[in-house]
Amino acid sequence: MSDNKFLEQHEADPRIVKNYDLLKNIGILDEIDNLNNNIRNLEDLLEEAVFIFNKYSINDLVDYVSKKMLAKFIPTYLAFIIDEEEDSFTRVNIICFKNMQRIESVIKLESIEPYKKFFSLSPASITFNAFENMVDNKKITDVLKPLDPELIVPMMGLDGMYGFLVFGKKVIESKYTKQELAYIDKIMKFASISLQNNIHYKRATVDSKTKLYNHSFFIRKLDEELSRVRRYNSKIAVLMIDIDFFKKFNDTYGHLVGDKILNSISKILTQNTRKEDIAARFGGEEFVVMLIESDEESAKVVAEKIRKLIENFKLKFLKDDLSVTISIGICCATKEDYISSNELIRKADVALYHSKENGRNRSTLYSKDIETK
Repeated sequence: MSDNKFLEQHEADPRIVKNYDLLKNIGILDEIDNLNNNIRNLEDLLEEAVFIFNKYSINDLVDYVSKKMLAKFIPTYLAFIIDEEEDSFTRVNIICFKNMQRIESVIKLESIEPYKKFFSLSPASITFNAFENMVDNKKITDVLKPLDPELIVPMMGLDGMYGFLVFGKKVIESKYTKQELAYIDKIMKFASISLQNNIHYKRATVDSKTKLYNHSFFIRKLDEELSRVRRYNSKIAVLMIDIDFFKKFNDTYGHLVGDKILNSISKILTQNTRKEDIAARFGGEEFVVMLIESDEESAKVVAEKIRKLIENFKLKFLKDDLSVTISIGICCATKEDYISSNELIRKADVALYHSKENGRNRSTLYSKDIETK
């Protein structure tokens, strides 16, 4: 800070103005400057932490952190290497940047287990040269060399290491300074916590087989939406969906083929509902869809569209084209006709049963008439 600027800031305190030269000579003013810089840096870090913790998907988190790191350090390469759960196994997802632009990954990794073992013993960022010397295994280190590696930063959580970042050498300057390394460590600690929260949230809310939301999450969201129906005079519809004769299908072709049918139906549901709607696996071969701001007429249109798409879908199996049909029950709720989530699902289930009893491969809208049949 310049002398004039400091004096302007403290002109109201004559003691500081009078003793300015003494304070400057003994280094007090420099210490104040350092403290002010540290405060600003901490404020910036807190602001970054808030943004990072508010990222509700792994993609959003990676996008945000990568933009910050690329802009601040301009590395030749930056690579996020993360374990992602997929069905009953994990796969390595590599998100790679070169010269500030996202590219196809220049490396391939089948597993990050060797890196997990290393960082479980030493869970801190490390220069690539030190990593090479400590690991002493070319198979593990050489695969990273196309990234022009300078620094490796693990992403640690309650379950161990979720992944790691590889920073390439900086384009403009030579080495990463101690202050820069400290900044990276702090930011990546925040990012690791956010990644951990995303992973645990996904495990708690998403069905591992179909990647749709699970039963408990759906019920929770249905209760929330019904509260809005009552408060804001809105409306929602629920579709209960069941695969016709699915047990027989599994017995004939096996559960692995049955799982492919479940996954195919899940994709059809996801692709043919809006972003605000919620599709979930309710259990077994039963699915449920919540349509926001939908009345009986629009819900019926959506149900019939989904039913026909699934009816016409063909799954290749050996020399055969396999297909299934579904039955659907529909029930709506409005402020004038408000019902609890349990009752809404029960009535949709009654309509579904009516579809089953009347030929299957059809959709039925709930009414009091079918309740008594």
